[in-house]
Amino acid sequence: MAVAGSGSPAAAGASNRNPAASVARLEGEVVERVNRIRTQRGLPPLQIDPELAALARAHSCRMARQGFFAHTSPSDGTVADRVREAGLEFRAVAENLARNANVPDPAAVAVEGWLQSEEHRDNLLRPTFTRTGVGACAGDPGHYFTQIFLEPR
Repeated sequence: MAVAGSGSPAAAGASNRNPAASVARLEGEVVERVNRIRTQRGLPPLQIDPELAALARAHSCRMARQGFFAHTSPSDGTVADRVREAGLEFRAVAENLARNANVPDPAAVAVEGWLQSEEHRDNLLRPTFTRTGVGACAGDPGHYFTQIFLEPR
């Protein structure tokens, strides 16, 4: 899902001063928002899995660097392929992607976009998913987000 909007140049400049801190902040905001939505609906929060987060960030940055926006990477396959390659076992795995530019709150826009899509919303609210990893990457244009959901084996 690609979402475009307009934000203030001051906000954009602030995120460029410390890109690593900005990306980590965005990733944390996505997890917080998703877990707030889940708990409001009586579901347990997702646990952050550092390996899934690393896979998610790598996919977001790969999309930003290589200029594509897709669940299937030209070099690394599907989310299931990437998770298996990392040695993680699962019963089910899913992935949400977002890309946005020139918005004052990229994490909020990403999560709101996912809520507007039935398939993405189903991933967020699937009760059997217990682990997640979020990866963000600044690119051209804007920010790329990947959230991986996992039901362990």
